[in-house]
Amino acid sequence: MKLQKTIIPLLCIFASMTCTYAQFSVRAGVNLANENKVFNGNNDMFTGYQADMLNAFNIGVMYQLLSSKGIGGETGIIFSQKGSNFSYTDAADASIRGYNETGYIEIPLNAKYIFRIGVFGIFASAGVYGGCAFYGKTTLEAETDIETPIQYATFANRLDAGYNAGGGIELFKKLQIGVNWSQSFISQDITENIVRDTPVPHKNRNRILAINLAYFFK
Repeated sequence: MKLQKTIIPLLCIFASMTCTYAQFSVRAGVNLANENKVFNGNNDMFTGYQADMLNAFNIGVMYQLLSSKGIGGETGIIFSQKGSNFSYTDAADASIRGYNETGYIEIPLNAKYIFRIGVFGIFASAGVYGGCAFYGKTTLEAETDIETPIQYATFANRLDAGYNAGGGIELFKKLQIGVNWSQSFISQDITENIVRDTPVPHKNRNRILAINLAYFFK
């Protein structure tokens, strides 16, 4: 219901535009990814769990549709890498470090506004996204890194959805450099081997600060 209340107004923006100007673009960027985890009563296995930003990336194609006044929207398909670095102290009082890494295919749906003066422009966008994880792994750092796949109890636990908002600058109607913040509103039930040889079930929410460069073809 929360997602529907946001999507319907965005679709109305697309449908109501006149004198539209359509452009396809290729977009790529750096993700500063992090996660909010809620553990299901397993904290006796470790203490002081802390998640930090993971350097990741995104790449994909976007479709932008604008009216003559610079009001419009955008959608597309994006591969986005999410996760986090983490550290904690285990039951033997040893310091453990590692990282979680998950690959998502996402479809954003955003309202967008561009204010242009000559070849220069400033844009802002906001909307929602939906995505599905197609791979995930947890790596414990050691002399020989230990990698284990992230486990999803059902297909539904692979799904992610949330809000995003951002802005940036445009040059020559060809290049856009922007910053985008996204925050999941779905708690995924997943299991990761955060502790060596011990699956740890928990709830997970993704958040990302992305810095992107887009090139427009038309």
